Amino acid sequence: MTAVGFGTLESEKYVEAAQTLRPDVVLGLGDVVYGTESGPKRIEKMGDRTLVWLKEMIAGLASEGEGCKGIKRPALFAPILPVDKELQSYYLDHLGDEMYKEVQGVFLYNASSVDAIPASMEKLPRLALTEPKSPHRILHEISLGFDLFTISFIDSATDAGIALDFSFPALVPTVESPRTKSISTTSVECERNARLGATTDMFFDGVRQSIKNGSFSTDRRVFERTYETELPSKTGQGPRVRGYQYKSEGPGEKKKNPSAYRTLHSANEKLAEANLPSPDVDGYEMEEDGIGELLG
Repeated sequence: MTAVGFGTLESEKYVEAAQTLRPDVVLGLGDVVYGTESGPKRIEKMGDRTLVWLKEMIAGLASEGEGCKGIKRPALFAPILPVDKELQSYYLDHLGDEMYKEVQGVFLYNASSVDAIPASMEKLPRLALTEPKSPHRILHEISLGFDLFTISFIDSATDAGIALDFSFPALVPTVESPRTKSISTTSVECERNARLGATTDMFFDGVRQSIKNGSFSTDRRVFERTYETELPSKTGQGPRVRGYQYKSEGPGEKKKNPSAYRTLHSANEKLAEANLPSPDVDGYEMEEDGIGELLG
């Protein structure tokens, strides 16, 4: 993804970018196919390519720090492919036996792939690229051992003018309050939208304290009984979608934004369809027939 949209980036350029930018965390490249189901040969190639790219990244990060004191190397997270464990066994065997000391974490495209994490890497931090759609889904993935998340519903709520309003642990419903509450309230006020980040921060603070107290499973069940599982649907149009926010799917793709302009001939077509007035027709009748607009 670039500032003007999506483009193809060679693996060597990706390694060079990691060397130059030195982020806190760099994700190893994973050969993942989107939109189509992969056959056995394609899946085998996915594992082979991912293994080669990961070795290139390890070598690149190692050479970048040679002879330089005080330079902190980025933490490298290795991908776990979104296919069955048995189908990527060659890649996983190399990852768990040969490269686990060079990797500081793992990331997964699918939460169901947690059983594919090599035993030697089970205690490493786990990043979920699963884009959970609600806090309920985050809690589910936390129960699977995930530590870090990419939470897309925060951006979706902001674009829709929705302010998130929930807490963890949840307050137990009373007789006066409904059994389930919405996890959001619709608002156009800036100060309400400013609470969105604070709400999620307090949510994770509560999760950490709940785990520390040993009450996470109980608190999660109470949360699920208290709050609805889905965000409300967007009622307004929201801001226009930009090219860097999504990847084009090819010809015939439905437009992401409504047309900003109307055809110049629409008024002429409407006028042509209208009945021509007789001399004794007043302005009100002409307006009803679609010929002009009565002023005053």
